[in-house]
Amino acid sequence: VREKKAHQFLIDTGVLSDVEVDARINVALERYIKQVTLEAETLADTISTLVVPAVERQLAVTGSAWKAVTDAGVAAKNSPYGTRVAATAKALDDVLTGSAQLTALLDKLAGVHDELKHAQALGSEMRPLMQTVRDAADRLESLVDDELWPLPKYREMLFTNSLS
Repeated sequence: VREKKAHQFLIDTGVLSDVEVDARINVALERYIKQVTLEAETLADTISTLVVPAVERQLAVTGSAWKAVTDAGVAAKNSPYGTRVAATAKALDDVLTGSAQLTALLDKLAGVHDELKHAQALGSEMRPLMQTVRDAADRLESLVDDELWPLPKYREMLFTNSLS
């Protein structure tokens, strides 16, 4: 996508030729497409191989605890355990749904050979979808026990003493 005034200035002053401007634009588009595609593929892979298994383990633990408490007649249906299980299940559903949408969009965009349209779709569709999946995964990070969560948590990265 040429910025006519800025690009024409480069051509008029002899800094770049018309062909060089187009080449630089194409290289920038290719780089953006590869970068965002790799980020989306990595996000989908991380969700399916690390996040989902950890959340499933947490749901098993929390669900068992909730069942034991309710079987003992201590907690009502709207107990903190029930709320925790529901929040975890909802965030897991959001992550799985978003990950499936990411994969479907990646497959769809793999057939788009117009680099400008491909890049625009990545920016307008893929990036917001990636953020939605990330937000759901961030909610899960706070619901899953440290021992079950396979990735560094934000607080660990921010407050870990690097000297220890």
